[in-house]
Amino acid sequence: MLHRVIPSLFVILLAMTGCDTEKNKSPFLIIDVNITQPVSATNKLYAVFHISPLPPWSEPWLTISSPQKTIVTPQLNIGDFPFYFEVIYDTNGNDTVDTGDFYQGWYNKIDRTAEALSLVVIPEIEVMILHMDLDNHGLIP
Repeated sequence: MLHRVIPSLFVILLAMTGCDTEKNKSPFLIIDVNITQPVSATNKLYAVFHISPLPPWSEPWLTISSPQKTIVTPQLNIGDFPFYFEVIYDTNGNDTVDTGDFYQGWYNKIDRTAEALSLVVIPEIEVMILHMDLDNHGLIP
């Protein structure tokens, strides 16, 4: 009887603790933004994460603001979910995205009316650093 109980307990223990041997699928992202404009509590940067890559990039699922040139996300439990984002600079400091604000989609996308966002490939790591040059930007129409 004991030889049946021990394997059963082992299977139950594995089911309770999980058998996932893969690395972390919930990374923190650090988005380093190059921009010559002043970034502050008034003129913030926004990282906007989208569901769909298709123009006009209008299906955000998460927006994070930052008063610094570096945006740090909370831990994102994205697994194999497709991942698209853009960075926006609030030029007039009114805390909303509107006409005249600078933006750039991941991987040098600067035409939100015609270009699809590029997929960000997230490896199975804990922290990923992405660099964006917002001096090469489009303007919100």
